[in-house]
Amino acid sequence: MKTEKREQALDSVTKDPYRIVKGNPLIEARFELTPTQMKLFIYMLSLLDISKESFVPLTITVKDFQKFTGVEGGSLYSHLQQEVKKMIDKKVYYKDDRIELDSHLISGYVYFKKEGYFVLEFPNLLKPFLLQLKENFTVLDIRNILRLDSSYAMRFYEICKEKERIGTFEFEVDKLKRMFNIEHKYKNYFDFKMKVVVQAQNELMKNSELYFEFNEIKQGKKVVKLRFVVKKNKLEEVEDPLVEQISASFKEANKDPLPLITQSIEIQANETLNLIYEQVKDFGITQHTIKEWLDEISVEQIQLAINYLKKELATGRNIKNIGGYLTIMVKSPDLMHAQQREVKKKEEAKRIQATQKAEVQRKKEQQYRKDQLLEEYTNAKRHEANNILNQNPQLYLSILDRMSANLLGSMQYDSYLQFCGGQISIDTFLTYFNLGTGFYGIVMNILEAEFPVFGYIKDEYLPKAKEIGLRLTY
Repeated sequence: MKTEKREQALDSVTKDPYRIVKGNPLIEARFELTPTQMKLFIYMLSLLDISKESFVPLTITVKDFQKFTGVEGGSLYSHLQQEVKKMIDKKVYYKDDRIELDSHLISGYVYFKKEGYFVLEFPNLLKPFLLQLKENFTVLDIRNILRLDSSYAMRFYEICKEKERIGTFEFEVDKLKRMFNIEHKYKNYFDFKMKVVVQAQNELMKNSELYFEFNEIKQGKKVVKLRFVVKKNKLEEVEDPLVEQISASFKEANKDPLPLITQSIEIQANETLNLIYEQVKDFGITQHTIKEWLDEISVEQIQLAINYLKKELATGRNIKNIGGYLTIMVKSPDLMHAQQREVKKKEEAKRIQATQKAEVQRKKEQQYRKDQLLEEYTNAKRHEANNILNQNPQLYLSILDRMSANLLGSMQYDSYLQFCGGQISIDTFLTYFNLGTGFYGIVMNILEAEFPVFGYIKDEYLPKAKEIGLRLTY
């Protein structure tokens, strides 16, 4: 009986102009589409007969797609053609304990330029997730998707619809980034939060039947996971021209709109409500009151008020009507504003700390480059000095004579004599020279003054030295 009812419902969805069915693995799969590509993919799904055993080529006219999305303007023809071309390379990947899917989203296309229509087809690998679905699928209302501007908001709507019965869901931040294929685009959590999660949240609140609230779960100071609560939106009933456009599009495709199938069953176990109730039941707060709060106020603001009350009580403050006081705090926007200011303050401190850390790292790297270049420069000079001394066997004696002519030189000369035990030779000279002591420095000064080749070596290294702020001396 259940199977028969499910098949009847799915048959109704196929004939319904506003509803599509997606296997849940496709909802949580890894892929990235532009908003236009996402809507094109949705339009293709809306044309499917999900009761069939195999895919058939889908004919999509630019005119019908224009009506479907409500987009106006003649540039859609060239834009859509470019988007379809890019979709050929788009892949979808999903893996769990049972299956691993790795496929293209569309298998190919033919574009008839003069007639203005495309013929597209789904790859056969997607059949288990789009055709004859028996379980693990979600029914989506495409009107909610078409009202959205960003592909992230569209993806979040699908996830919220999948998780609607449960009411809550969690995702690791890294997993969400992988799902949207943006782990390299938004490496910084704050950018990901504001440009993806918060942006999607704002769009859903304005345009969708469902939206979400979310809390951050940290490991130390790092946000590693997000906990989402699915919320029903109280959108005003207004005439939507998009609905008429969709209906007209399906009528032209000989699809008769049927009444909308019934909404999913109400959330049976609201974990968020129970969590809040356990914290405030001793203060005389009822579940009915909490439901009223949740209809009007975000979970984050409610939790802030509860935490604030607990801190007040912990300090020994005498509050006669704790329930009434908590209600006032819950409905006060000041707590949220204070929290937002604190968050901004912490984020600014993190930004400054990150900037300072980056500057320290930059200086370390610069110093490392200086040390490396200076070592290369010194080795190049030492190598040339050894060549000169080997090619001129008597030169070292002349250098020793010049060293003994001044105080500093004579000190290094005496140091050399102690080293070689009075056994003066080119071999002992070179050995002591290459130890890199003060003796080396004085010998190099003499050689650099006599042989122009050291100037050429300096000229070779000078541009690199200037680039990293290194001063080269003879």
